[in-house]
Amino acid sequence: LLHWGATQPAHRLARAYRDLAAAAQALRAAFAPFAGVLMPTAPQAAFPFGPPPANQADFTAIADFTGQPATAFPAGMSADGLPLSCQVVA
Repeated sequence: LLHWGATQPAHRLARAYRDLAAAAQALRAAFAPFAGVLMPTAPQAAFPFGPPPANQADFTAIADFTGQPATAFPAGMSADGLPLSCQVVA
């Protein structure tokens, strides 16, 4: 993603930042009635050493985009014996 951003023209990056700000506003509004939202930390179990899956940070990025606090905690093991976790986004 860093490489992608570095190779984009300014108008495309500006549109991406506008879209991100709109999505963050919509998420904050959706979360507003709740003290916290319990959700998975990642869309899959832990992965073996090596390059991470492209979607690894999709769920944790929600707190990054919205500026909301979040904390993750262990939530057991997968059938393959890999760790699972959940997060609460406040």
